[in-house]
Amino acid sequence: MTSFWAEAAEPQWTASPLREPLRCEVAVVGGGFTGLASAYHLARAGVDVGLFEARELVSGASGQNGGQVLLGWPRDLTSLAHEWGDLVAEALWTLSRRAVARVAQLIDEEDIRCQWRQTGHVDAATTSQEVDALQAEREWLIQHGHQTAVWWSADAMRQRLGTPYYRGGLFDEQAWAFHPRQYGWGLALAARRHGARLFSHTPIIRVVQHPGPTYELVTGSGFSIQAKHVLWATNGYLPPGAHWLRGRIVPVYSAQIAVQLAEPSALPLDLPTVSDTSPEYHYFSRVGPDLVIFGGRLETHARRQGDFSPLEDQWRQLFPTVGSVRVTHRWAGRIALSQDFMPHIVQWAPGCWFAGGYTGHGAALSTEFGAIMATLATGGHVPGEVETLLKLPWRPLRFRRHWRPGARATIGDGRHAPLVRATIRV
Repeated sequence: MTSFWAEAAEPQWTASPLREPLRCEVAVVGGGFTGLASAYHLARAGVDVGLFEARELVSGASGQNGGQVLLGWPRDLTSLAHEWGDLVAEALWTLSRRAVARVAQLIDEEDIRCQWRQTGHVDAATTSQEVDALQAEREWLIQHGHQTAVWWSADAMRQRLGTPYYRGGLFDEQAWAFHPRQYGWGLALAARRHGARLFSHTPIIRVVQHPGPTYELVTGSGFSIQAKHVLWATNGYLPPGAHWLRGRIVPVYSAQIAVQLAEPSALPLDLPTVSDTSPEYHYFSRVGPDLVIFGGRLETHARRQGDFSPLEDQWRQLFPTVGSVRVTHRWAGRIALSQDFMPHIVQWAPGCWFAGGYTGHGAALSTEFGAIMATLATGGHVPGEVETLLKLPWRPLRFRRHWRPGARATIGDGRHAPLVRATIRV
């Protein structure tokens, strides 16, 4: 299984493993978007920061996701307003807008070459229930002064997307796409330029809290890291000893293929990025004149055997008239599904924070969460929208031993709409 993104983005620099004991003010664990954004903002503020990744930098979901940079959250705003009120939903919407703007600002200021482009995005409905949910979402946005979303009928979807599969969709022109691995490597190089120390192949296997408090992190090679603050940016790779997370978050996998069209005009050349909440959770986007990235759910046994034929069958069902294609790449990535379908930032212990649970919606939010954790570690002021996020409860699953089967069932049947529309895009 080879990721299209990995093959198309060679790093300009490779981080080395930690080979000696180290002291720093802030230790960041995890070399994806969240960790790299934390290290970048801390280094820019003059903080002595070290980042430690168990594998290669940007090798997890950050470097393998669908490349869709979207406004919003895994759950509909109507769902958030129903549970916590309009003010909370408004605050979270504002925070998601800031997240997309921050990604754009970083790309511009640090000259990150990552094929950044405005594509627009469609949330696609496969059932009448989904049509109702998306139209309710549009009404909420309009009522609260956000009128960027446009309704596309079934006919419009067929013309704009080249598939008869959908009954309608909500199109937002304020959506972007990028090459996720190039973005991640650009962020790593920027953090390094500003003074962050980045280490790959340095797994953290044990954490000890000492009076002060200070923290001692022990690596797989036995070296010790002393830090005043620890920021966990591991998402689907749970920190050692964080048993409280196991009832709130679970790693799951999503699969992707790169499809080369024999005839580029077989699909609209201005295809936006697309996601749906069908049982297979499809998402797709055009990444070149004749290439489409297509993702969705793949059963565990098929993924373990390297059998992507079910995903290829799903492509053919969605695009029956496209004709001849060639699948050039196949890969699967681990993401973190949050129990409440919402990402969170939580304080694990004094000076110790965790961010994750992006539930397939982390391309922009992960960068923002990294910046937020950097601010929290230095005692800086966070805006009201962030305070709202931090106050959201993150309740554990009531019957933890049923979590994994339950998670598979939820992903598999797609019946949690309209209150929850968690779209998996990694």
